[in-house]
Amino acid sequence: MPLKIGEVGAVITVSGAADQAIHADTPHLFEHCDLPPHYANLFIPAAEDTKYNESNNKNNGGDNDNTGDCIVTGDTLLGGTAFVVGSHSLPVCEQLMDDDDETGAARLERERRTVRPSIRIGDALIFDCRLLHFGLGNRSKCNQRRPLLYINLTHEWFVDPKNWDDREKLFPDVEAIATGGGMIHA
Repeated sequence: MPLKIGEVGAVITVSGAADQAIHADTPHLFEHCDLPPHYANLFIPAAEDTKYNESNNKNNGGDNDNTGDCIVTGDTLLGGTAFVVGSHSLPVCEQLMDDDDETGAARLERERRTVRPSIRIGDALIFDCRLLHFGLGNRSKCNQRRPLLYINLTHEWFVDPKNWDDREKLFPDVEAIATGGGMIHA
């Protein structure tokens, strides 16, 4: 069964942002069995990574206006997304997120399974939304944002009230204006 294109948007990580908390974008449908994916995300990077170049700033007069401070590199200062391999499986996820594990084995296994793929402009990454993951911090020193475009892909029958509740509007007045049903009051 083909997946339908759902919501499209962007996540923007600003300079100085810390790592996100580990999470899955959607829970398992049932607590007693694993099923094939019903919801996937397509990630598309919208900026090249950068690296702070202090010597370049000094060569440009050192006026601290950040002119020339950012150069394109293969480094990962802007961050990215880290994924925990195999965590889309319900038993594996339960084991990895065991908060009562006093030995630290769950944390060590999460770290062992964590990968940080390097994706660049023109690349695309698709993952099962049940997969544990977290956005990496943006360590750039040149106030560069990391825009990441995403496209949600779901089965026709799937509804995601956790992330996309169509009954609650963030800006109801703006929506009314956009559809011709409201006015701006000064």
